[in-house]
Amino acid sequence: MSEENVAGYFELMRANCPPALKLFCATSPEEFSDAVELAVENAMQHMEAGAAYNHNRDERALTHELAGCLGGGGVHVQNEAHSNGHVDITVVHPSNTAWRTLGECKLYQGPAYHVGGCGQILNRYATGRLPRTFCLDFVQVDGVRDKMQGVRDHMDQELPLQQQAPAGDHRIRWAFTTRHRHSSGEDVAILHLGCNVHNAGS
Repeated sequence: MSEENVAGYFELMRANCPPALKLFCATSPEEFSDAVELAVENAMQHMEAGAAYNHNRDERALTHELAGCLGGGGVHVQNEAHSNGHVDITVVHPSNTAWRTLGECKLYQGPAYHVGGCGQILNRYATGRLPRTFCLDFVQVDGVRDKMQGVRDHMDQELPLQQQAPAGDHRIRWAFTTRHRHSSGEDVAILHLGCNVHNAGS
């Protein structure tokens, strides 16, 4: 492939897939995680725009759709990849495969169910080598803001899964972060996200 073709390819990515370009150009695990979170945010917005089609789909179908949205945006994503079990979402850097982000997706069924999903990540899938993960709730009922605030309040009260401090804010709407002591001895951060697939017209 000529240098001209390579340059053209990256210009195409810049125009059509900004998160994928940021992911590809990441120079640290932190930059990579930031790019993954931007890509997930864009994928959620696409799914929320299609809430009329997503408000009654099951957990597996919604997770598959999320993976498709990420992959369609040029992100290297795997659905049900293996890491001590079948992880819902795995995003891998295209050239440095040691950089990856694991994600668990759930239908919103209350704070305890969400914490159960976080437990799957921390106790089964994560090895402690990866500093950041995410747990995403597909919220098919109204009031996504209050639902995710309820999850945050519950976690701050209970401090489950060796949560090390109260939750922190995040720039993404209906999202927050927590930090947990992993069995490896390392701290692992979880980004908690609410995807609003409630269809007000249904």
